[in-house]
Amino acid sequence: MKQVNFYLALLIFLIPLLFFRHTLPYPFIDLDDYTQILENPFIQNFSWSAVWNLFSQFHFGQYKPLTWLTFAIDYSFWNSEPFGFRLTNLIFHALNSSLVFILLRKMKVALTPTLCVSFLFACHPVQIESFVWISARKHVISTFFLLASFINHVEFRKSNKKKCQAITTFSFILALLASPISVVFPFILIAYDYFYLQRSSLKKTIKEHLVSLVFAFIIGAVFIKASFSHWYFRHYSPFHHWHSVTANIPILIWRYMALAFFPIRQSFMYDLLWTGSIWKNAIAALTLAGILIGLYKKRNAQPKLPFWASWFLIFLLPVFLLPRHSILHDRYLYLPLIGLAMAVVVSFNKLTGSWHANHFRKGTVFVLTLLVLTTYASLSWKRSLVWQNNFILISDTLRKAPDHYFSHYGMAQEWMRQEKLEDALKELDKALKAPISPSSYDAVYSTMGQIYFLQRKYDKGIEVMQKALSIAQKDSYYINLGVFYRRTGRFNEAIQSNLKALEIGTKRPEVYNNLGVIYEYQGDFKKAAEAYRTALTLDPNYQEAFQNFITLTKRKHS
Repeated sequence: MKQVNFYLALLIFLIPLLFFRHTLPYPFIDLDDYTQILENPFIQNFSWSAVWNLFSQFHFGQYKPLTWLTFAIDYSFWNSEPFGFRLTNLIFHALNSSLVFILLRKMKVALTPTLCVSFLFACHPVQIESFVWISARKHVISTFFLLASFINHVEFRKSNKKKCQAITTFSFILALLASPISVVFPFILIAYDYFYLQRSSLKKTIKEHLVSLVFAFIIGAVFIKASFSHWYFRHYSPFHHWHSVTANIPILIWRYMALAFFPIRQSFMYDLLWTGSIWKNAIAALTLAGILIGLYKKRNAQPKLPFWASWFLIFLLPVFLLPRHSILHDRYLYLPLIGLAMAVVVSFNKLTGSWHANHFRKGTVFVLTLLVLTTYASLSWKRSLVWQNNFILISDTLRKAPDHYFSHYGMAQEWMRQEKLEDALKELDKALKAPISPSSYDAVYSTMGQIYFLQRKYDKGIEVMQKALSIAQKDSYYINLGVFYRRTGRFNEAIQSNLKALEIGTKRPEVYNNLGVIYEYQGDFKKAAEAYRTALTLDPNYQEAFQNFITLTKRKHS
């Protein structure tokens, strides 16, 4: 039987590799792929000092050094060729599919449901986003180590081998270094020991995992600190709207279940409004609470069902700490899908236990299962084609989520790339009026500023950049405002704007280059030369500052 399991696990590994191989030539998607990979100096210089930097610092408001390290390794082999990055993602997804098969067999799940759930994990439509989108790699990396950790915990409970316990701990640490979602894993171990194995009381079970809980809490605090180190989370923090997020958690859970069962209108963003009827929220909460209470009461008679339900809910917990405009995404179902699928399997077996003795009913179940899996695979293929390029993805998002500000904001970015500036402005105006909005619109106003600069409408550019700065005081906004002031001849205001960028701690050399240009306009060559030198000290390869300095030197001596 071990040999059969090995070959079946290998088959499960090959299925996603072959089924999704057409996604490998896809280009990078300008939804974090550019900033995290193509424009990220921290992964483009693979050395021991660079590795130390990845593990010792926060980047883009995140602490996921192991994921960054895999990007750095890919870049050292493939440079800016997306094929290699996509191949890594797909291989990890295929490995995870095999690990799901191995895990379920370790847990004594029958062969047929194991194959079905493993195939479902490999080819379900909601899984596409986690591996086709290169920047979502943290989900496939962390899942690999979490599954490895849980497999060894299952083996440890069977054999009591210290080796398995050590691998469980080590794999958990690696998962934590890959993604913040891993902090909830100790609760999975507690749920397994308490519900599935029924080893002891809940209090005693929690005590057994107290060390891992404390460790997860400490790392969780690091993740929160990392997120607040970046402007995005500070401005879009869920704590600003905790009451509306908390009240809508039951509806959100039902939305995730509906997305898993009926992945028909998938989108990169979803129209999830937070102003629904209080009765709708109450019904969703009461129904969910009733199901959970029922599962808990029957935990002794049916230990498997509450465990898999816990798996689904526990791995969704970190989602509720996200900004509310981005709290519903396909990728957040990557791990919870296993628990939901197994809960369905256990429930179905309970309802149709006697069916397996009847060959006709058994055949009917087989045909229906095959039909469901084939349908999901077909939808997955269709969904994967949406990720062919940025324009197709954003167009699809705009069509399916017209009430979400990002749909219009993303479309505006696409029109800018095609130099359709008026179309871009129209979409940005719609973004400002969209029902589903971010906590602030500074990025929308900043993008408007870029368009007005290209159109040479500098007064309008000043107006929108001032609006952006009234929301968020970012160095880039002050720098851009300074450029607008300079273009309109308001040199003193341009100087003050650049100095404000320095006051808030920027070390960007373009600030000094801009100051040098302004001083040169004013005839203060000494200050201009000093500003250019400072810019070159910060970045010796800054060509614009170098050329300006050379031109100034020739001008002074002519």
